[in-house]
Amino acid sequence: PWYYLLELLKYPWPWLLFWGLSWQWIWQNRNLGAAKLILTWTGLYLAAISVMGTKLPWYVLPIYPAFALAVGWWLGEVWREEDWTGMPREKAKPYPQVWRVGMGVLAVAAWGAVVGVGWGTTPIDGRLVAALAVFALTLTMTAGLLWRRDGQFVLVLVWGTYLSLLLFVTSERWIWELNEAYPVKPVAEMIRTKTPPNQPIYTSYPYNRPSLNFYSDRQILPANFPQLQQHWQDDQPYLLVEIATLEQLQLEGVRVLGSAEGWELVTKEQ
Repeated sequence: PWYYLLELLKYPWPWLLFWGLSWQWIWQNRNLGAAKLILTWTGLYLAAISVMGTKLPWYVLPIYPAFALAVGWWLGEVWREEDWTGMPREKAKPYPQVWRVGMGVLAVAAWGAVVGVGWGTTPIDGRLVAALAVFALTLTMTAGLLWRRDGQFVLVLVWGTYLSLLLFVTSERWIWELNEAYPVKPVAEMIRTKTPPNQPIYTSYPYNRPSLNFYSDRQILPANFPQLQQHWQDDQPYLLVEIATLEQLQLEGVRVLGSAEGWELVTKEQ
């Protein structure tokens, strides 16, 4: 029953720092329509996926809009009038200790990630380093503003996070499935240019790769060793196999259409 609650603890940082007080605020105002929506959305959906037999991490994704509404509503209440008028910060009430310390710890961890990615990986992904650096700077500035009792931390955190995410999605690292086992795009380009439209291709790779289907505009179907040999008896089969697997299959009349990233696209000689 705690599986999805643990999943929620993994990803929504740094916004998770504000989640506890946001739920306290929502419960105190549970007679309001917005509070009822958030409570119902989160409670019913979390209960539904918790009783399901299959546990998959992405089942929790529909919770995040409700999470964003809850945290955003609370931060809107945190925003004070003096944040616009310039009232001296000494009169402002200090923010919770967990916000200030937690944001500082996250900032240190983010700078550690910048160092690790920038100097610990080869080749260096400049866009990923830039995204991490912007995020680390955002957390550092936010922590400083929290200690100074300055409500501008909300704007800094929102826009800094947005900019770092924008830089991240311009890199090639944001779609992890593209580089899960082998680079998809060169193989997909070979398939797209060497096979007829709507042609199913059978591959020795044991799992379905949606990105390969998308970029090749073909249906790539996993098949085991006997199934590959069976499909080879079709009138015009197309197989995507590794070189070693092709040698083990010992197929007759093989015509190699192309090779990419250690994979060969083959069909029968006519």
